[in-house]
Amino acid sequence: MPGMTKALERTMGRAERFLVQAQANQEILVVMEPYGYDAGRWAEGEALLSQLKEKVSANESAFAKQLGATDAFNLIFDEVWDQAQSLARLCATLFEGDTETLALLGLHKRRDEETGESEIAWPRRKGALYHFVSWARHLYSAAQENESIAIVLADFGYPADRLAQEAAEVEAMMETDSQQEQAKALAQMSTEERDLAADALRTWLRRAEMVARMTLKGQRQLLELLGLRA
Repeated sequence: MPGMTKALERTMGRAERFLVQAQANQEILVVMEPYGYDAGRWAEGEALLSQLKEKVSANESAFAKQLGATDAFNLIFDEVWDQAQSLARLCATLFEGDTETLALLGLHKRRDEETGESEIAWPRRKGALYHFVSWARHLYSAAQENESIAIVLADFGYPADRLAQEAAEVEAMMETDSQQEQAKALAQMSTEERDLAADALRTWLRRAEMVARMTLKGQRQLLELLGLRA
């Protein structure tokens, strides 16, 4: 789970309470100092807590960017999908029975055993993206590069500039997908860095609490001050 989790909230709350209360109480500082808890060790704990806060904030930001990149991809995917499907349906209608042309457009799947006509090859919306992209690229490329096809399409609302624009949007979709994948990778890396920072703080806190329990044994009030059970 990205950002601030309940477990992280508990860890940071425990650490902050321990650091604040211990450093504010001279008696605690005195008994823990012989066990290595000098100014440098307390500063280390403060730094680890601060670092975790920074990593949590960075992780929340990275996850927000990932969501934004995914929203941007979904928006352009829907547009490109609808456009390509519209062109394919038109081609299937205009060139019905013309197996050769449908094959050039990448729309011929197989011949119907009874009629001998083409069964149309349609991509699955929830299928692998590269299948759809390959299908769409083939469709637009054939529609633009085959003059006989282009002439017919131009008469039905698909002049050369429209085909070129929609083909370019397929490539723009792929660029948006690349940005989405980069954002996912950065968010994952950010989560890993957050978890490493949390582990480092937990290790520091666990050792500090162990020393506190040992040096303050029997002093219930001071232990409770630090958030520890007597």
